[in-house]
Amino acid sequence: MKITTLLLFRISKTFSLIISFLLISHSTSAFTLIETGGFSGTACTVSPGSISTTNTEKCNKEGSGTDPANITSDVDGSGSGTITYRWEKSINSTICTDGDWAVIDGETSSSYDPPSGLMETTYYRRITISDDNGDVCEAASNCVLVTVGVVNSGVISGAQTICEGDIPNQINSTIDATVGPNNTLSYRWQMITISNGNCDSPNADWTTVNGAASKDYTPGTGINDNLTETTYYRRVARATTDNGSGGTYNCNSLSNCVEVIIDVTDTDGDGVIDCEDNCPNDSNPSQIDTDGDGIGDDCDSNLAVTEFNLNNVKIVPNPFDNYITIELPSNFSLGKRLEVKIFNLLGQHLISVEKEAINNIIRLDNIDRNIGSKGLYFMKIKDLENNIEVVKQLIKK
Repeated sequence: MKITTLLLFRISKTFSLIISFLLISHSTSAFTLIETGGFSGTACTVSPGSISTTNTEKCNKEGSGTDPANITSDVDGSGSGTITYRWEKSINSTICTDGDWAVIDGETSSSYDPPSGLMETTYYRRITISDDNGDVCEAASNCVLVTVGVVNSGVISGAQTICEGDIPNQINSTIDATVGPNNTLSYRWQMITISNGNCDSPNADWTTVNGAASKDYTPGTGINDNLTETTYYRRVARATTDNGSGGTYNCNSLSNCVEVIIDVTDTDGDGVIDCEDNCPNDSNPSQIDTDGDGIGDDCDSNLAVTEFNLNNVKIVPNPFDNYITIELPSNFSLGKRLEVKIFNLLGQHLISVEKEAINNIIRLDNIDRNIGSKGLYFMKIKDLENNIEVVKQLIKK
């Protein structure tokens, strides 16, 4: 048996190894590695330190993003070599050690100030890098989680004018609110009277409407819906978000504002407001309506004219949709032009035209432009030359 010993030196690592080779006859060999000197220097070491931030619960409203607070170095990284840093972020982690981490370009300081415009929940961490004469090692710090609630308020509609003491019509969702992934959407409604603020007073004393938690709001189900003064309504869209610590927090976004005007106009000064006055242009404090047609006696012509009464003037079709034909009696001599007016049940004037009867026929087209909703209306037809008139009931289908 022949023994050959080879001594090798690796200057860059400042350690030496003695390797002995045992050569066995018949070309059979065995290899044994014996560390006789060990490491004469030190291996690369690194400590990541720690980071922290404040106000980690943020809201991204209407797609504008949010501005996270500065992430500071509580304890700087350290190690056996020269220390440098890089920063990483992840939007799909659930804990600090999983997920896909992306390097944040250009960020090499011990602290990091994330730019504004953050759109979604994001994890951040700092990597401490130690370079010990070419022997490089690194370690990741603790994570900072910035939780972002995402909410878009949507749009509501339903501006209207009503009489004092009436209940408004439904206020509808034109565009529903939306929230981000892993956010839960809920609604509430608020109202404020004109004596306390208006649509341009977002921080005024708005009252939450009891029990109103849907995308639409039907007045009459909440509080103070029999309105006595102009009132404003808005919808609050809420995104409820897991804060990453076993709790939740809320992000609220306000919709546009809808105005419900209380009409207290009294054109004729008789003490009865126009929307309740059966003769809004003629003073009649008594509101007497002998024939029960919704038009007060003081402005209602005598409808008992023999030749021109409810029986010999026909309205077709009735119910109507977008046009009306008035068929006049053939044995009644009328003036050249007639005045036709249409009123709603409140006595509000919707349509007024002067038309010439051709072959005892008057046709009104496209009247649905002025009469939008279905219901009961009144038509007054007046012979301007003879100053006689008739009133007919109309039904809009």
